[in-house]
Amino acid sequence: MTKLKVTVSSKEEARQAVPFASAIGVSVDVNSRESILAAKEIFASLPVFVYTVAEIEPSFAAQAMRVYELAMPHALEISGSEKPEYLKTLRSRLGCHVIKSLEGNPEEVERYAQACDALSIKLAKPEAELGLALKNLSRKPVIFSFMDVDSSLEDFLAEVKPFAISLSFEQLAGQRINSLLAKLSP
Repeated sequence: MTKLKVTVSSKEEARQAVPFASAIGVSVDVNSRESILAAKEIFASLPVFVYTVAEIEPSFAAQAMRVYELAMPHALEISGSEKPEYLKTLRSRLGCHVIKSLEGNPEEVERYAQACDALSIKLAKPEAELGLALKNLSRKPVIFSFMDVDSSLEDFLAEVKPFAISLSFEQLAGQRINSLLAKLSP
C-alpha cells in the first residue's frame, strides 16, 4: 500500500489533508524561530497517529537539532549538499527518522541509501520506468515527489508501487482524489 505525504503551510490545510494523508510535511526555515514554532503548532493540531515531517535545508547539524527540539517532528526531511557521513552522525544524535531528499540521480540514491532511514526522490513528472529503476537501487523506503503532476500519476502508482508519494497541498487539491485514493489502497 502506497502512503501519501502532504506538505502543508497552515493548520487549515493540514486539517483538510488529514483524511487522505499518512504524513503531514511542513517546510521549515531553519534560521527562523517563527517558522519552526509555526511547524510545531501545525504538528500539535494533528491527530495522534498522523506522522509529521519537518522539511529542512540545514547548513549545520545544530540547525537540524534545533528544529527537532522545538518542533518535535517524527522525521526530518533534509535537502542540501550534505555528505552521507553528516546524515549518519545526525541520525545518531536525533530521536527521529532522517529522510534524505534527492533529485532523481541514480548515483546519489546509491550513495545516500545507507545514511538515512528513507529517501525522498524528486522527479520532474511521474515516469514509471525511471521510478522503478530508482526504487530498485535502495532497500530503504522510497518516497517520490514530482514537480509536475498529471494524469500519469495513477499509472506511476500502479506500476512502481512506491512506499509513498509526496504532494503539496496544492497538488493534492488538483487531483481527482477518489481515483488517486483508490490507487493508494491495497
